[in-house]
Amino acid sequence: MRSSGEPPSLFVDVLFVLESERGRGVGADLVREGVERARAFAQDLFVYTSQSDWYQKHGWTVLKVDPVSNLFVLSRSL
Repeated sequence: MRSSGEPPSLFVDVLFVLESERGRGVGADLVREGVERARAFAQDLFVYTSQSDWYQKHGWTVLKVDPVSNLFVLSRSL
């Protein structure tokens, strides 16, 4: 629950596309829709993922690699 005065935000926990549907643009469409909805809340978006190549291909920039999990932190400005 948000505390009083806290600005709205958007959080996507998991993005998953069935293997049989991959390569058809479904994931890109889902991310694009999330980005469009986030424009109302923030100027910068961040993602924490193992799939850095996919996100880079879709306009995201690697900020760092988490040394504990080896997951990537990427960002995208709106």
